[in-house]
Amino acid sequence: MKFLSDILERRLPTISVSVLPLLLQISFVLVLLSFFSAAYTLHLYSYSQHGSIYSGLYSCSLGYVREFLLLFLHWFPLNLIILKVDVTVFLVLIVYK
Repeated sequence: MKFLSDILERRLPTISVSVLPLLLQISFVLVLLSFFSAAYTLHLYSYSQHGSIYSGLYSCSLGYVREFLLLFLHWFPLNLIILKVDVTVFLVLIVYK
């Protein structure tokens, strides 16, 4: 019985291990995997839609006046509706009166 009590009274040496470096490594690997997954998905989408590696050179054109006018004529009323609710309500009441 003395032997069992000696074993129970002994303390094992404790080893302090920080989990933070492991979590940082795992999160770094997850960030890299997410980035390369998104890049590969974009590559596959580009290849399937354009048939080859898309250079994107033609997407940098400034556009035409007609396109800017169309964008403005959609953007301006939406801003009036969202930002000037009191004016919008007033106009709606006048139109439907």
